[in-house]
Amino acid sequence: MSKRLKTAAHTRRNGIEPMPELADISARTPLVRVDAQGAFAGWHWLATGFDEVRAILSDDHRFSMIPPPTQMHGAAGRVEIGNLLRYDPPEHTRLRKMLVPEFTVRRIRRLEPFVTEIVDDCLDALELAGPPADLMPTFALPIPGLVGCALLGVPRDDAADLARHFVSTSAAATDHRTDPRERERMRAAISLVTRTQAPRRTDHRSSPHRTSDWHLPRTCWPWRPAPTTVEELLRYVSSVPNSIPRYALKDVRVGDQVIRTGEVVMCSLLAVNRAQLPGVPHDTLDITRDSSGHMAFGHGIHHCLGASLSRLELRIALPALLRRFPGLRLTVPAEQLRYRTWTPNYGVDVLPVVW
Repeated sequence: MSKRLKTAAHTRRNGIEPMPELADISARTPLVRVDAQGAFAGWHWLATGFDEVRAILSDDHRFSMIPPPTQMHGAAGRVEIGNLLRYDPPEHTRLRKMLVPEFTVRRIRRLEPFVTEIVDDCLDALELAGPPADLMPTFALPIPGLVGCALLGVPRDDAADLARHFVSTSAAATDHRTDPRERERMRAAISLVTRTQAPRRTDHRSSPHRTSDWHLPRTCWPWRPAPTTVEELLRYVSSVPNSIPRYALKDVRVGDQVIRTGEVVMCSLLAVNRAQLPGVPHDTLDITRDSSGHMAFGHGIHHCLGASLSRLELRIALPALLRRFPGLRLTVPAEQLRYRTWTPNYGVDVLPVVW
């Protein structure tokens, strides 16, 4: 089954909602060929069904993260050394094994005081500046950057500058519209991360799991209420709407379709997470719902390594924000908010608020 769209439905959103075309596709078929409008050499497969997405993301033997030579162009052809999302086993296994000990339950729990302190500091600065304010640069963006610095053991004096570089380059790293000046900032950020982390890496280079200067900064790059509330927000918003493309290493049957060798498959995490639930007339935000089966962090061996850390940040930051500013509200109608549309992490550019 094929469907030609003016612009692929899974690359667009209506605010935080899926496009109606994506919902229509999901309702009709769990796996369809769509036109990528020039990306991935035109047509590619789009998986929107729960079983199909799980099958594709968990099959690292027949699907690769590395483009075949015919696809090595544009964004797909850029080498991102150390980024776990650009590796297959066994190299992926080796690199991930180095990082897993830093994300154990015990390690994440030990970070809770650091996260709480960072959140409180951001709220203090926000309150001191007074309303109106933009929550993005004052709260939403600094917290994951500063927490990442705490995880890496970056000195407090360097953390603010380093976190700012993380924030300023995360979108530019994957936005094909990025101008040369922004790319220069990216290079400066990489250089800063490398210089900052160099003394900490010295003791590890003689270990069996040796890694290069470029691996650690890149592997750290992708990290950016009540548990049920957090899980429901993760499911409903799906800030990472699509998986990294997979490339078929051989002919693979998924459901009723055969994906041929070398063909590209995209998995719509948004479509899977926002599928209409049995017995529910519409997909609604319900913080009492058990949303633990969502795929906001992906699935399989590439399931987000920092998922537990992200959950910790949300569980601490959101209640703290609402406790401090119970009257928090937007200063503009929600439909006037501008969203970042060409970055892997979907969200707003500006979030103007008063309290």
